[in-house]
Amino acid sequence: MAAARPASFDATARDGTRLLIRAVGPERKQRFIDALTGLSERSRYLRFAQPLHRFTEAHLRYLTEIDYRDHMAWAAVALEEPDAPSVGVGRYIRRSDDPQSAEVAVVVLDAYQGRGIGPILLEALARTARESGIERFEGDILAHNESMLKVARRLGVAVVEAGDGVVHFEATLALVQEVASEAAQSGALPDSR
Repeated sequence: MAAARPASFDATARDGTRLLIRAVGPERKQRFIDALTGLSERSRYLRFAQPLHRFTEAHLRYLTEIDYRDHMAWAAVALEEPDAPSVGVGRYIRRSDDPQSAEVAVVVLDAYQGRGIGPILLEALARTARESGIERFEGDILAHNESMLKVARRLGVAVVEAGDGVVHFEATLALVQEVASEAAQSGALPDSR
């Protein structure tokens, strides 16, 4: 069952970058193609777990034709940049075998990393997920992605080895919202809880 597209909202990154946080839709396909070129090869690999060089039509449909309830994605748009590019995307996909849980992922273009955009997207995702009856986020991190493993540990989430070079994590939405809000404002994740 599809939900209405959530309303966009304004946000400000820690460095003062003005952002529009908007729900992703099919009209954003070209923005996804453009954004992929703004990710380094390493960032693409760490996000997609493969050396992705272009999106297929099927992949673009999957990423942009969403229902805003079971599959939700927010894009961060840099308002003061030429052509207002998408500089980050956060998404969750509800698990069919556990409808109170959703897989979550966030990616921010290399040039915009470290500005607090990821936590802004994560907080928006948590708020939307809670409104859709989701209680926790989970996901997989490549075992050699030390920066994301550090983030997961500082969040205080359960992190377990899943095998094949992958680490699995789970976190309640309450914890995600609290820590993401703090990180978006302060620029640092709190020490382990």
